[in-house]
Amino acid sequence: MTQHFIGLDLGSHAVKAVVVKQGLRSGEVIRFDAEPTGGDDKGNSTPGDIVAAAGRLISRINIPDASIFCCVSGEHVSVHRISLPLSAAKRARDVMAFELDDRLPYAVEDAMFDFVEQKREADAVVYTVACVSAERLRSLVEGLQGVGIDPAEITMSPLCYGPYLEEIGAVSAPSAILDLGHNRTNLVIAGDAVTTARTLLRGGRELTLALSEEGHVDYATAQKYKEQAGLSGKVGEVLRDRMNSLCREIAQTFNGHLANGGQPVQQLLICGGGARMPGLDAHLQEVLGIPVSLYRAPVYRHGVETFDAMLAPELAVLASCLAGTGLVPKTRRFNLRHGAFAWKGDTEGVRRRMILLAACFLGIIGAWIFSSVTHYMAVSAQAEVVRRQLEKETTRVLKEPVTSRTVIEGRMMPKEETRTPIPKRDAFEVLVELSKRIPDSVVHDIEQLEIRQRQVVIRGLVNPAPQEGDAEFDDEEEDLSPTDLIKKELAGFEECFTSFKIPKVQTVEERQRYTMEIDSRCP
Repeated sequence: MTQHFIGLDLGSHAVKAVVVKQGLRSGEVIRFDAEPTGGDDKGNSTPGDIVAAAGRLISRINIPDASIFCCVSGEHVSVHRISLPLSAAKRARDVMAFELDDRLPYAVEDAMFDFVEQKREADAVVYTVACVSAERLRSLVEGLQGVGIDPAEITMSPLCYGPYLEEIGAVSAPSAILDLGHNRTNLVIAGDAVTTARTLLRGGRELTLALSEEGHVDYATAQKYKEQAGLSGKVGEVLRDRMNSLCREIAQTFNGHLANGGQPVQQLLICGGGARMPGLDAHLQEVLGIPVSLYRAPVYRHGVETFDAMLAPELAVLASCLAGTGLVPKTRRFNLRHGAFAWKGDTEGVRRRMILLAACFLGIIGAWIFSSVTHYMAVSAQAEVVRRQLEKETTRVLKEPVTSRTVIEGRMMPKEETRTPIPKRDAFEVLVELSKRIPDSVVHDIEQLEIRQRQVVIRGLVNPAPQEGDAEFDDEEEDLSPTDLIKKELAGFEECFTSFKIPKVQTVEERQRYTMEIDSRCP
């Protein structure tokens, strides 16, 4: 899925736009363009001039499905640090309105604000809160919509540098980014647990006007002198005098950052149109006592080639940070478009996403069907090999090819005939056979007779030896004990009786008590 993001920098001298094509795994800056705002011969431009230039620029870029990110200028934003108890963190937005009521120069009902958690302590949460008047936000939104621009998010210019640059790893140690614009300068300290952001109402136009007044030349000529000579020679003397005020405010910002618990700033990175002034980096390094270098717009992703544009990359830092807003987690970025100003999106974009989602679903179903058919074909081929092996083996064993499991089991393991539910002999018939087969020659008393399914148990008393004068005894029987004789006679009932056990024989006075267990097929 490919998506386009446009970072729109509404500068007072020129409106800049960076276009990023974001895929599933990587992003690429595909365009950087700018549109002058026009203005008078003193470099002044109105909000109407800026909005009109933004409309011309977006129309020229012509990417209808792009999500646009822009910002409110820092001088219209008030930033506050508010600490709330942990118990109030879940309803922070409602509680924040009460906290802001006494801090704003206008009614809190007329304010639009957003907040980001700065740090969490043992019993409190510290938030950075940014506010702007609802009227100013409405004027910006309606003005942009009037030229065909409906931003997905609107943030605040001094607060959008740090989260993005930290997210892509462009700054690690505490670093200050100084964006020198036409009418204002954004100063941000990033790469630290405490973030400090400030907009200074000083810019390149102020230096050009000072040079124009001192040299008694028009604005355009003074601008050329500034761009060519910079901070050298007589031009540099005039500019350095005006730069001292800016340097003092930068130093005060660094001190305030330390007072709020921040770490010392390790380096200063300068960008914007004013950063191209010759000798500026050396002058700032001498006054502030820290390394100063020119900072160019970072690539959107590591490993992606930087954009190829005719415009200088140091002019596109703010636009790049806005275009990369989508990379920053929502918990770390400010967005004033909520409530009555919430972005509705465009139905065409939703329709395209639904079509793309349906296409992905159909692709998944198609892949599943293809996988199933392929698996079936593979299993079918394996089954055919097994079938041929089975036919070969059954031909060897059964003299004919057979593949039916039932037939093979019937031929290889024939089962006994199914027994009828009616037994061949019932318990009564077994009792009759017992009475017939116990020899009359044995004095025998049955104490217990138990006929169970598949078993007969007899417990009885017999005399220890046959009585004398019994003519029915033959020589063979005389050699058998009474219990063995009974066992022999009963074993002749082969129709039912299969095996015999005499586990116990006891002598009771002059007789023998025995127990006989007979395994039986009946009843």
